[in-house]
Amino acid sequence: MQKRCFAQYITWLFFLITAIVSVHAENRDLITRLKFKQLSTINGLPTNEVRRLYQDKDGYIWIATTSGLCLYDAYQVKIYKSNLYSPNLFSNNNIRCVSEDNDHNLWIGTNNGVNILNKRTGAIRQILDNRFHNSVVNTIKTTRSGVTFIGTDRELFRYDAHLDSCVICVSETDKDLNSRLYNVQHLYEDSQDQLWIATSYGLIRYDVARNKYHLYSLPSAHFVFEDSKHRIWVGTYGSGLYLMENPYQPSEVVWHSFNHRSGDANSLGDNVVYAMEEDLNTKTLWVGTRSGLSILDYKPSGTQFINYQPGRNSSFFSFNEVNAIIRDNQGIMWLGMLGGGVGYVSTNKPMFQLDALPDVKETLTSNAVRSILVDHTGMLWMGIGSYGFIVKNPKTGEWKHYRDYPDFAEYPDLPTINTFMQSRYDHKIWLGTFNSGIYIFDGSQRPGHRVSRIAQYTHGWLPSSCVYGIKEDSNRNYWIATRSGLALYTAARKGYNLTQNVYPGFFYCVEQDSKGYIWAGSGSYGVLRITSSGSAPEDVRFTEYSPRNGKLNCSDVQCIYQDSKKRLWLGTDGGGLNLYDAAQDKFVAVSSLLNIPGDGVFSIQEDKLGNLWMGTNVGLIKLSIQNGVDKGTYRLYTREFGLQGNIFLRGASFKSKSGELFFGGHNGYNYFYPESVKDNGIQLPIAITDIKIYNQSWGALDKETKSEISKYAPGYTQEIVLDYNQNNFSIEFAALNYVAPMQCMYAYRLKGFDKQWQYTDASRRFAYYNNLDAGTYELSSKLRMKEESGPINHCLSRWSFYLLPGKHGGLIPSILFY
Repeated sequence: MQKRCFAQYITWLFFLITAIVSVHAENRDLITRLKFKQLSTINGLPTNEVRRLYQDKDGYIWIATTSGLCLYDAYQVKIYKSNLYSPNLFSNNNIRCVSEDNDHNLWIGTNNGVNILNKRTGAIRQILDNRFHNSVVNTIKTTRSGVTFIGTDRELFRYDAHLDSCVICVSETDKDLNSRLYNVQHLYEDSQDQLWIATSYGLIRYDVARNKYHLYSLPSAHFVFEDSKHRIWVGTYGSGLYLMENPYQPSEVVWHSFNHRSGDANSLGDNVVYAMEEDLNTKTLWVGTRSGLSILDYKPSGTQFINYQPGRNSSFFSFNEVNAIIRDNQGIMWLGMLGGGVGYVSTNKPMFQLDALPDVKETLTSNAVRSILVDHTGMLWMGIGSYGFIVKNPKTGEWKHYRDYPDFAEYPDLPTINTFMQSRYDHKIWLGTFNSGIYIFDGSQRPGHRVSRIAQYTHGWLPSSCVYGIKEDSNRNYWIATRSGLALYTAARKGYNLTQNVYPGFFYCVEQDSKGYIWAGSGSYGVLRITSSGSAPEDVRFTEYSPRNGKLNCSDVQCIYQDSKKRLWLGTDGGGLNLYDAAQDKFVAVSSLLNIPGDGVFSIQEDKLGNLWMGTNVGLIKLSIQNGVDKGTYRLYTREFGLQGNIFLRGASFKSKSGELFFGGHNGYNYFYPESVKDNGIQLPIAITDIKIYNQSWGALDKETKSEISKYAPGYTQEIVLDYNQNNFSIEFAALNYVAPMQCMYAYRLKGFDKQWQYTDASRRFAYYNNLDAGTYELSSKLRMKEESGPINHCLSRWSFYLLPGKHGGLIPSILFY
């Protein structure tokens, strides 16, 4: 009994270690291939000198630069700075830090004092304190209890809200503490409500509740961070990175150091550390240094940094000094660079596994997967470009080119493999090629006798040696689609050219339905239904479904699929998806019925829940039809979700015995279990970003006019009052979606005027109205992602409008929509 339990324990431990190693390997693979997007002066920043980044409680990204403060809503940049029109907006335009208190006030530290932006009203004021004059405010932090601390290049201050003044944090007795509370670089509140104070003269922990300071032996500190495992990290200016062991016991602290080592590419990128943040998706620590970004997947057994530096990585990385790092509420990592603007990247795990076959591409110069098959032993067969095929072991990742198999030695120049088919009866694998006929691989034979061939010059009944599709029917007959027609190879091993005098030309695919009919998809004649015993050509009867007789909307049929409910589907190039309607004996254009994007469907597979997955010319589409085709909904997935590309190749799909789906394209193939594909479910509220009167922004109006229109700034208002002479206005709105902002679709309706919802996309996020009657209105807006179908019903937001009457009563209503 004990031996059995021990064996079970060892087995469990083995799988646990294997899972951990797999996760680490997956994370490392992800963080070594980051592709950063850029936000710079080209996108509206006033300068590329970025000092700090901050995401407020409403979801906006604030960018502190040397030339003003920027607000980013995923679409556009709004700049706050003193200029000719607002000379006293800020005490200084060189913004050093940003922080938000518990009352929606944004505290802004500059090279000359502190400014406070009331986000509710939009008003900005300066803290009038001579001690901040010509003082550099490096860091500001409001604790969870509501106390605001201000760290400058001179002292540490504590703000007293009741007196609207600041008190210097000093000790009357501890001169050592006072000497260290100078040139404060960073303030950080940890999970235990302790305030960490990093200064040029040491590291201090302040227990706010007990008003007690704790000093540490570190001579200087520049940045402090606590990770998800509650480990305290300290970055320094010149001495590298430290991990604290026993951080709350100053006398017992053990300092684990990480330094840059010249010539060691896996060491910290630089000993000057500016910022830190943890990526929760990969559980890695991101360290901003003077020489770029260093990413640490920390393990006590061994430490290696992955470094991103200008000119040393294939992905975008614009500048060396990473001065700021934050993680937003959607999991995106943002970097602020001194000279490089802002870089950002999503490390969310892709919904779809991608195998780009880099080793295959390096060897064969192509990674295009044009056909795919998982054989009965679990091996993966793939046609690669025009270089024949490879066989890959999914468990080990090892692969072999066909030339590595002695049985194919006499066929050294196999062309494109258009299709694979494995017999359900004898497990022979049939390969349909481009201009080289059919190769049949029989693994049950002895080596050297496993491959046979059918080609036009040896088998005259084959219409062409260019073979696109092969289907084994229930009687073990083989139906062969070629460039020059359709052929039948019977179970008695006799071959016939079926369409030579009737339907010559391209045929791409063949399928047998549940009633025994054979369906053949062509490039010119639509689809043919074939009635035959399969034993002789004399009893073959064709029924055509094409635009010529109005039974199909497109003549170019790329794939045929029968689902578990015995419905017959066609994928066409030009007419999208079609479904056979037996009652009408014609095909219904489902793409048109459900407004499915794209017009090319090149492969179809069904998952265990009855959803159809389609490789198309706009991406991978999931069609949910459990409630009936007419009520079907779709979800479009594109390259942004981890796909090899937005175009998939004809017939390059497969469903394994376990339900795993495979789809191939020009850049490798995707594989996934459909039940594991889940959307992130983040609900994004819609915010009003501006109110314009005669195209003049709310922020540009005079103070009195703004207060008459709304007591609060556009982002916080719920009521808007307009005078009769302001009856030409527009409302701008946005969902703060930084992952895929251009995929957002909006709908809005002004209740009291609009009878129906008005629809627009991310490029026109505003509602414009002119000459409305006086009265009370309610504006509603809602959102969905562009790749979804069905009603737009996410994140409903509402605002009230009051339009005051003019001297002569109401106005004639009209609407202009752009």
